[in-house]
Amino acid sequence: SGGGYPRVHRLNDGRLMMCYSSSANNYIKFSGDNGLTWSDESQVVMRHFVEENAAGKAKVAASNPEFAQLSAENPYKPGRIIFACNYRPMNMDSQATGDDKYASSVFPYTIAIKTSDDNGKTWSAMRHVYKSEKWPENTLRGCWEPFVIELPDGTVQIYFADETPYWKKGSKWQNISVIESGDGGSSWSTPRIVSQNGSHRDGMPVVMLLDGM
Repeated sequence: SGGGYPRVHRLNDGRLMMCYSSSANNYIKFSGDNGLTWSDESQVVMRHFVEENAAGKAKVAASNPEFAQLSAENPYKPGRIIFACNYRPMNMDSQATGDDKYASSVFPYTIAIKTSDDNGKTWSAMRHVYKSEKWPENTLRGCWEPFVIELPDGTVQIYFADETPYWKKGSKWQNISVIESGDGGSSWSTPRIVSQNGSHRDGMPVVMLLDGM
């Protein structure tokens, strides 16, 4: 009945695929007529619950979904769809307010992915490709808003906003970092910073290729 953060890309077979979040879950739909009509929704990522040691229990919301399909010429995983989202740990107490709404002392904010090698019919298990940190106190600080792109040589990149190195020092700033895969999303590099400003929040990353570069 509702959704947010929609993203739409054209698949290799000509259809449109849309992803969006609703009630802390991630869904997809397909269109074979350029968006005039859409298929029923299919759930790719669902919210879940975690409990770690004595820190308590958290409800992990799946937010900020984004995806890309690798080209048919990709040398590693041609046609693979890489679906990324942002895990947000939330307090189990629905009446909590302020920073107490979050549960970053139980589970870290995380960039997670699933992959599909059959045009979105079935999906792999979820993998955590980058984790922020568990903080001594709950707060709305971690990593956010993944963006997936394939480079001309077949390398896959995921960009995301990251507050982790700043919040360690009590600052609210964030950078844009990137992780890379040279095997179609099976393994990922450690992050490197691509945009950093010591006195601003760099915000949601969006990347495009210009003339193949």
